[in-house]
Amino acid sequence: MQTIVFETGQVPIALVDLAARQWGADITAFKLADAKAIILFEDDFTPICVTVFDSFTACGVVQASGAVFDEKKALSRAFLKKLYEQVFDVWKVNRMNFFTDVSNQKMLNMHERLGHVFEGTLSEHYGVGKDGAVYRFNRRDWEASIWHPQARTRRQQQWEVPQRQIPIHMASLPAKQHLIPLPTT
Repeated sequence: MQTIVFETGQVPIALVDLAARQWGADITAFKLADAKAIILFEDDFTPICVTVFDSFTACGVVQASGAVFDEKKALSRAFLKKLYEQVFDVWKVNRMNFFTDVSNQKMLNMHERLGHVFEGTLSEHYGVGKDGAVYRFNRRDWEASIWHPQARTRRQQQWEVPQRQIPIHMASLPAKQHLIPLPTT
């Protein structure tokens, strides 16, 4: 598997169209001139997951849309770590917004598993009688998540046993002088 990052102007329109058709959207909904994408491929270049980022704002908010063709591979730690590092460290995004149909329980569950925070619903966002759920994942969420590069260090620190402090007055004594002799009987 390999992950390829496409910067503005490089996003393959055919893959975005394939992804858009999977979730029932029209490719014209994307601002492709400003879009960036992260795509996970099999070694034979079969797409596993297409994530398109468009609507970048001056305050660092981006809308993310994705199509997952193989859920187990797409939700791998390596891919998600790469995706979040690219978005937050390289592109300097402060917040990602995710929208999904409220009737798509599989996607709602995926957002919950990934630690995305439910923010509310948008009435008839996908048409008459089709509400949308809004999730967010911001820089603070990412830094506190298991996907962050420092997550392992934080877990290790949590379980470390603190070193016992030797009182200064005892540490300054020559070796073995601070030991109290036991009484002999």
